[in-house]
Amino acid sequence: MSTMLHAQKSWCIVDAANPDVPLAEMAKVAYLLTNDYNNELCLVCKDGTVFPGLTGFTFRQFDLSAIQPAQLGTEPQLAISNAGQTLTVSGCRAGSRICIYNMSGSRLISMTTTEGSAQITVAHLPAGIYLLQVDSTTVKFQKR
Repeated sequence: MSTMLHAQKSWCIVDAANPDVPLAEMAKVAYLLTNDYNNELCLVCKDGTVFPGLTGFTFRQFDLSAIQPAQLGTEPQLAISNAGQTLTVSGCRAGSRICIYNMSGSRLISMTTTEGSAQITVAHLPAGIYLLQVDSTTVKFQKR
């Protein structure tokens, strides 16, 4: 039996080139900087996180109540199970290297698949934004 939770959506700023991934919740944005010489923007959050090199942005509502799914087409698929406490990676080949990094670049989890899928427990990770790397494919996800 599963329970469906309906969380309130939050307005987020997104890179116009990748509008399916929120960069930051609007309440956490400190300011945007522009550079007149190369037409790029820099998003600065209140916690000091910086997103440089944006060529455009837009706004969109997201449900930020749990880890967000990513759709990768024919690449490995990222699925969510157990209320955001476990990541299930499927569609990768046996022997694929899977790593999770924090936004400072520190590797927190590293494993090699023995089959074409893997389950990764993320319950111990604090709330935040992380990078999941499967071989040469990297996706950003958020744990709340």
